[in-house]
Amino acid sequence: MRSTVTLSAHTLSTGSPEIGEPSNHKSVQRSKPLAPYPTSARCSFWLWQSMTAADPSTPLSSTPTWSSLYAQRADSDSVAVVGEGFTWTFRQLTAHGANAAAWLDSISAPTGQPFAGVVSSTPFAFALAIGAVGSHRPIAPIGARLTVAEVAATLSGLAPSIVVTEPEAEAVVRAAAEPLGLRVEVHPSIDQLSAWAITAGAPQHPLDFIADAAEYAAILHTSGTSGRPKPVPYPQGTLVDRTRVHGGLLGLGTGRLYAFASPFHHLAGLRAMFVAFGAGAAVCPLTRLPLTLGPT
Repeated sequence: MRSTVTLSAHTLSTGSPEIGEPSNHKSVQRSKPLAPYPTSARCSFWLWQSMTAADPSTPLSSTPTWSSLYAQRADSDSVAVVGEGFTWTFRQLTAHGANAAAWLDSISAPTGQPFAGVVSSTPFAFALAIGAVGSHRPIAPIGARLTVAEVAATLSGLAPSIVVTEPEAEAVVRAAAEPLGLRVEVHPSIDQLSAWAITAGAPQHPLDFIADAAEYAAILHTSGTSGRPKPVPYPQGTLVDRTRVHGGLLGLGTGRLYAFASPFHHLAGLRAMFVAFGAGAAVCPLTRLPLTLGPT
């Protein structure tokens, strides 16, 4: 039987549980100290210890996909996102993600195929990422401040099923995508999405958090030494490894907050989100300073 989560965003609130509870991270005990400047072999062994000892009660094989990690807290009242003027629990995030998946249905985004998302670190972007994973549509985020040529180069190497963009980047995205024969859809704000789900009577999309370890959760891009964008897929199983290693090193867990200033399309943006959510921690995108965090 497949595990699905169906939540409605129609009754979302902005409750704000306290952040700061101690995590379940356990320190690694070693019989001998590492050398001051460890060799690469010692470094590899230390990372392996960190990954396997982050929570000895939960062996890696028991949680083989990132979706299975998220499913453990999808209906939780623990804090998931702390933004400027709002706070979401995991239950609220999952509900927004279900609405985002329903919106992807409405624009005929095919399942099992990647779509490009020209988005910043907005509330909608987090909902879209969860909705994409839960509906088996890997998101390939692209920087919202790139030029027409840069967006076109990224899209041409990706061949997405559809291009979703935030309103502020629409002109650039259309100029880059339409000559390639790609359809462009402008996404709503998170408030517009919730209102659309109510007024349009959109059928709720049950999010499916059963996935194969080889299934792509997302596709990022790197330019490397060539200066040309190259897609870097992140399979579900790989994200489990990232979550265990980085989450263990940072002591992430329920009640912990992971703040990042990198753009959403960046390695330290979307992947940081996956690591935090997989570990049960909240994320705080630092979109500008100073910030007024939490409910207003």
